[in-house]
Amino acid sequence: MHESRGNHTATLLKDGRVLVVGGQTFRHGPGLASAELYDPAGRTWTSAGAMSTVRWAQAATPLPNGDVLVTGGLDAADQPLASAEIFHAADATWESVPNMASARAAHTSTLLRTGKVLVAGGSLGPAELYDPKTGTWSLSGSLPRILDTATATLLADGNVELTGGMGYEPDGLLSATEIYNTRSGAWSEGHDLHAKRVYHAATLMLDAKVLITGGFDPAVGTLDSAELSDPADGSWVRLDPMHDARLGHTATLLPNGLVLVAGGQRGPGESSLDSAELYDSGRYPGPSWIVAASMTTARDGHTATLLRDGDVLVAGGFGTASSGATAETYHPAPRPLPPSGRMDDGTYLTPLDPACSITNRIRGEVDAALPAWVDIAFGFDAVVAHGGGTWSAEIGINRIDQVMDPKSGALVAPPPDLASWIERLPGVTVVAGPKQTTIGGQAATRFELLSGSKDVTIGPIAGVTEFGFGFGARQHRVFYVLVVGGRHVVVTIGLIDLEDQAKLKRAVQALEPIVRTITWG
Repeated sequence: MHESRGNHTATLLKDGRVLVVGGQTFRHGPGLASAELYDPAGRTWTSAGAMSTVRWAQAATPLPNGDVLVTGGLDAADQPLASAEIFHAADATWESVPNMASARAAHTSTLLRTGKVLVAGGSLGPAELYDPKTGTWSLSGSLPRILDTATATLLADGNVELTGGMGYEPDGLLSATEIYNTRSGAWSEGHDLHAKRVYHAATLMLDAKVLITGGFDPAVGTLDSAELSDPADGSWVRLDPMHDARLGHTATLLPNGLVLVAGGQRGPGESSLDSAELYDSGRYPGPSWIVAASMTTARDGHTATLLRDGDVLVAGGFGTASSGATAETYHPAPRPLPPSGRMDDGTYLTPLDPACSITNRIRGEVDAALPAWVDIAFGFDAVVAHGGGTWSAEIGINRIDQVMDPKSGALVAPPPDLASWIERLPGVTVVAGPKQTTIGGQAATRFELLSGSKDVTIGPIAGVTEFGFGFGARQHRVFYVLVVGGRHVVVTIGLIDLEDQAKLKRAVQALEPIVRTITWG
């Protein structure tokens, strides 16, 4: 990079470049106002101008229009900032926007499915919402316990979960979780973690569970423990410990469904780590953690950004004299299938499954293009590639009340023999099923489909299901079969709690051109 930096932010832009902003020149060193852009195509760094002020421990959030909102942080005197500014990706310029009500640092900032940005913690003040359409801030309730240095995760139901960090407890550390309800704008307390944690990481998995890794508790030391949420009731389950205890690390969901945990510190004031490891939720009955290749240099306070091609850009941080100015990429290996070769053995996904990178890249774009009353969730059903350009997929359906006729687009009652109806769709043959099974603890019907066509696009097939990734919401689910990197993949787009049939039809009609024009590969 052009400048050495740690405690900065890194944000993936719509065009695939990465915006790196602010930070400190070295640990406990002066802050930076500068920004730079990484272009994966040429593997080059260019200047992206400078913010209006020095910022570190700030937050940066991509907006639906492709710009980036940067909020708060600490200034040159290490004082928290109330100011915010926007980076315009189209011309690489900066623009100041109205200040927040509270100065904040070490806070969270989350893009909601409404297109607004939720900023929480980092101050004694209430959370705030930024509306990019009006350029204004509004208050959005006080957090019950959490103060700062928490993690924030956008859940599958559109709500936001904060975990751990510093708060109002006697020793300052928290095991708390707090949930922001995007519909009501209210905060509520969730199930506590098994361990108090600060400087930990939180990662949303493909199955809608949240993985918590590492962190620090003065009473215990640096943590090697990990926990996984159960979206059915919000409780936490202890996992196998990591190979290394670490704080200030990164945890990145890879396109193959694994989680890359990289770097961090052995403890406050101790050396940084160059080690990395992978969490594999499908390795049953074996251990969940796999040692990965080490980074080229030890780092903590760095960033890890999933690129469009599935690689991970690791940039900056503290550790060695050269850590802050360097960057490197991690290339995920194909994820092997179980010996049986079947997707439904454990929780394996297709090798190099593009589901995660697709979700991260287009969720905001699709949200912005759909009507405001449509709340969506993305899911990707298992896909197995076969020779000769064929593919097969299992579509899991709990219950279908209506289907959409592929010719007229009308919503009609499903035929008694749903498998035969699906089989009549162009280019599709049902080769197995229906098979009664269980998804998320609920009864479901699975169909295995086979297509010999290399370019067939099938959809939409609309239905109502009680399956809601464990959170119980009713969804109208729209299934598409798309070509992704030479493979066919079944894409499920759930329209949550949309019971009005006229609105459902309008939403599906709105989805059709969006899905067909997105670059999914």
